[in-house]
Amino acid sequence: MNENSNLKNAIKKLVIYKQQLNESEAYGAMKQIMEGNATHALIGAFVIALEISGVEVPQVKGFARCMRDFSIRITPSTSEPLVDTCGTGGDTFKTVNLSTLSALVTAAAGAPVAKHGNRGVTSPCGSADILEAAGVNLDIDPKETSKIIEEIDIGFLFAPRYHPAMKHAVIPRREIGLRTVFNILGPLTNPAGVRRQVIGVFEKDVAELLASVLVSLGSEEVFIIYNDLGADEILPAGTNHVIRYHRKCMEKMVLEPIDFGIQPVEARDIEQIESVPRNHHVFRSILQGGGPEPLKNAVAMNASLALVAGGVSKDFETGTEVAKHVLETGRARSKLQELVMKTGGSLARFDEFFQVN
Repeated sequence: MNENSNLKNAIKKLVIYKQQLNESEAYGAMKQIMEGNATHALIGAFVIALEISGVEVPQVKGFARCMRDFSIRITPSTSEPLVDTCGTGGDTFKTVNLSTLSALVTAAAGAPVAKHGNRGVTSPCGSADILEAAGVNLDIDPKETSKIIEEIDIGFLFAPRYHPAMKHAVIPRREIGLRTVFNILGPLTNPAGVRRQVIGVFEKDVAELLASVLVSLGSEEVFIIYNDLGADEILPAGTNHVIRYHRKCMEKMVLEPIDFGIQPVEARDIEQIESVPRNHHVFRSILQGGGPEPLKNAVAMNASLALVAGGVSKDFETGTEVAKHVLETGRARSKLQELVMKTGGSLARFDEFFQVN
């Protein structure tokens, strides 16, 4: 069979025969896209066919394996297991960039972080946007990023730098303008091969799908989280639905703020943030030990999960206490400054970022 017919055959199977792709077929279809052998029309048709038919574990596993094979890999040597806080994005409850803040706190507390991320798509301020605004140089050689992680316990893995083959899908994804299977592949394809993760997702069904895929791909310790307010993070309001994979066992749970030693608040008490300037303001305020208390607590709660996943904290309440201390003492801000310096970024921009009111 002509390899370039993989995508057409996949679409035919999904649409005409109404059958799911197996892992090998999914891999082959994604491979055609990654190699640049698919037209934008074909990619668009494939993505919509998947949305109509629904995706299952074998397909997502095939897509993830293919993306991993086409990515630029790094293998930093660290004394503790690497952790990532990259989520799917696409949530409807917009707050400050909690995953990036919790990554900085986690690293400052002693758990090495390989933070996979990108610019904002469904939010005005993605991980790459906020780090770049604070002076971090995003476009550095992956080998250098590996060394940086070894030296300061954190590195930012800017998705376009590590997944160059994804450029072939950018235009059709943008023109379709819908959440697709590509939105859930980021947390599955960390270039550092991270096996301990905290992953926020935009809906509960996606959590179960990702959990099954990650287990089949060899993950060790994972928290997949969804808050019923529409957030892809743990919050001190609403209901926090969590799937935990721990010691080769899968467990579904609901985590309450009290599990973290935090008092619950109402949804109205958690500020939703739509503008970039406000996002920046809250982000730097929290790193300096201030900011809205509910959001500061949310950062500590999410960092606590990462610290537990990384084996640095024994339970959620202890992890939260550690995270709060890191914020109050300015160590998370210092960790960001280290990242700016090590990436050859702009200290002038860093200073300016923290001087703006």
